[in-house]
Amino acid sequence: MAWTIGGWILPFSFSMFHSKKEIKMKKYSIFLSATLVLFALASCQKEAETNVPEVQKGFIPFELKADIDDSAGMTKTSLNPSTKAVNWVDGDIIYAVTTDKLWGQDYKDDNSGASIAEFTYDESTDKFTTTSEIAAGAHTFNFLYSNGAQKSYHRGSSTTFQLYSNQTYDVSNPCANIKAYDALAAQLTVTTPATLTGITMKHLFTLMKVTIKNKTGADVNVTKFELIAKTGTYLYGVFDVTFGATPTVAYNKNGGTTIATVISNGTIANNGTIDIYFVMAPLTSYTGDITFRVTDDADNTYSRTNTISSALTLAAGSLNSATHTLTTPDAVDPLPTINTSSTPYSTDFETGFEASTTYNNTEIRLDGPDGQKWGTYYGTTSTSDAINGTNSVQMRWYTSTTDRLGYAETQFYLSTVGYVSFNAKATNGLKLGLYYKTSDGSWTLAQTFTPGTSTTPCSYSFDTPLTNVRLRIAVVLPATNPSSNSRLTFDDFFVSSTEPLPTISVSTVAASSLTSATGSTATLNGSLSLLNGAVIGSLSSAGFYYKASGAGSFTKVTCSPVPTSTSFSYNLTELTAGTEYTFKAWGIYDSGDEVLGSELTFTPVAALEAIYTITSKTAVSVSGTAPAGSTAAFSTTYSNMNQLTKDNSMTLTLHGYSGKKITGIKLSMKSNASAGAGTFSAVAGATTLASISSATGFNSWYDNKSYGTSYRDVNVTLTNSLYTIGEEDVVITITATTNSLYCQSFSITYE
Repeated sequence: MAWTIGGWILPFSFSMFHSKKEIKMKKYSIFLSATLVLFALASCQKEAETNVPEVQKGFIPFELKADIDDSAGMTKTSLNPSTKAVNWVDGDIIYAVTTDKLWGQDYKDDNSGASIAEFTYDESTDKFTTTSEIAAGAHTFNFLYSNGAQKSYHRGSSTTFQLYSNQTYDVSNPCANIKAYDALAAQLTVTTPATLTGITMKHLFTLMKVTIKNKTGADVNVTKFELIAKTGTYLYGVFDVTFGATPTVAYNKNGGTTIATVISNGTIANNGTIDIYFVMAPLTSYTGDITFRVTDDADNTYSRTNTISSALTLAAGSLNSATHTLTTPDAVDPLPTINTSSTPYSTDFETGFEASTTYNNTEIRLDGPDGQKWGTYYGTTSTSDAINGTNSVQMRWYTSTTDRLGYAETQFYLSTVGYVSFNAKATNGLKLGLYYKTSDGSWTLAQTFTPGTSTTPCSYSFDTPLTNVRLRIAVVLPATNPSSNSRLTFDDFFVSSTEPLPTISVSTVAASSLTSATGSTATLNGSLSLLNGAVIGSLSSAGFYYKASGAGSFTKVTCSPVPTSTSFSYNLTELTAGTEYTFKAWGIYDSGDEVLGSELTFTPVAALEAIYTITSKTAVSVSGTAPAGSTAAFSTTYSNMNQLTKDNSMTLTLHGYSGKKITGIKLSMKSNASAGAGTFSAVAGATTLASISSATGFNSWYDNKSYGTSYRDVNVTLTNSLYTIGEEDVVITITATTNSLYCQSFSITYE
């Protein structure tokens, strides 16, 4: 690995004017020598006349003349591959802010970046101009020349620049990629209005040129080049920019040790070469290992590691070259293989997986149990909006890095793959690609899915089972890129040699009795699932068969509406308390076949009822069957023990209902002939069992039409009849809001 290190800066001279006069300036053109690493300078003369509008209302309009007068040749402007000449092109922009923030307000005040001035190059006039104006006075201007995605991070108070870890390079379009990653900066302090002198813009980062030589004995199609530094070195990331005579950058966050350049049109004939260029952070007095690694289209890698023992400095603004020769591919440690010929593979990404909050990783992150690890790019195991349990795998797509499509892939082979299923969801229309790769092949798309924003079951059956296969889940963009950052999440990954048969199971049977000892209801719950827990799509229909145990034929009931998920339930009525019933679930799978669950039994129990009759302002008597050891306390705020006038209340407190469920509350009540209203509540600790929370007329309590001066039964609608009471008391309160309400007893049904 041979290094050549050279200095390179790109000064720009320009003037700003506020009055009409004739200006003559020297302009230089840069020609890039094809044989030198440091590039030679040639010059020519050109005169330019500039007319600028007069100053109005204390503001100064700006016109900027920028000339390239010295360069290593690789800038954000266009480069002619034949002549190696560097030129401005229409639309090149320099972004300008001021430290007093008249230009470049803070993000919280201007999140769109509208206050950042843009000087745009016009090839016909050979000038940069802006429509932005600034008040007369002393200002310090900070100038940044970068790709447009960095504009909003350039502010008067501070500037950050994100240097990407994954860059691109098209061999057929030399150096065009530099425009996306290069950055230059300058600072000038001046009192406006005034005629400004020239400034020099300098590079913030280091340019690398690597010549790849093919000595393998055959043509090689190179797809990626990586430069890998030692741990603790940040070749990319978010950097803070300090402006001044010599602008500098300092690492801030989200960085790493590897710069990867994705190469297109990278075929190298045997004994041939290609050159690639990329941008990275400067190195100062670096010692330790540096690794070059090339990957070809067959996933072969060619690596070489050199140990730098003498301090190496690759300064900002320098052009540095090295050579990497391809000979024999790296020896590859064989990935483990999981036998799925008879036993399916499944994972919920819980045991052995460790969640992270870093989603823009450009180095594959390995996670999972030994021998069953997954590798993620631009994604991670995550607890954020998980589909099932604590963890799911989530990839993210960012508007600032549109070409980085995240994926998660098995770092192991599956011996036989005939069927794959998983759950997924996505935001902003992201799609999902299921890819496979055999041990002697390349990644191939099996199917593209379009998950919804909620959990979407996905499955794929191969026409013929494949052997020795790796699988990948990857982000696929919709026809139009999303307008905001987006997520793709998946979980419950299942692989088998053949498509599993569905199976019916009954998850729970909840029996809830009526008040009558001769009748009760039961809620039957079922689910349709695949073997090993992999969930299939929606049912076409489902229900239950039931009968009294020992009776003849089953009665079939169908859930209505048709279930929209794999879980379903049905409420049976008019059952006989104390009688055993047998039931089983059924479901129609999408093939049209009926599948049945195993038979289960249940016996509804007769309702238990405790009646609390008011006997005084501080007591009730108990009849019926109250829970053993339970007690009741009563109080009222009105002088008549049964009557409540406006703003008065009565309270029944029950203690000792631990382990019980209250399934019904019946009140013996009356009102005045045409009036009487109030509120009602029944709570167990902090849990509400029933509530009439607003002032409601007794007619609505009773039958929605009649008041009455004779006592009648008022059945309260429960909001929670499934709550199992703990050690807390049950407190029942009636409060009158209009004269008058009367109550003589409380009947509590429980189980």
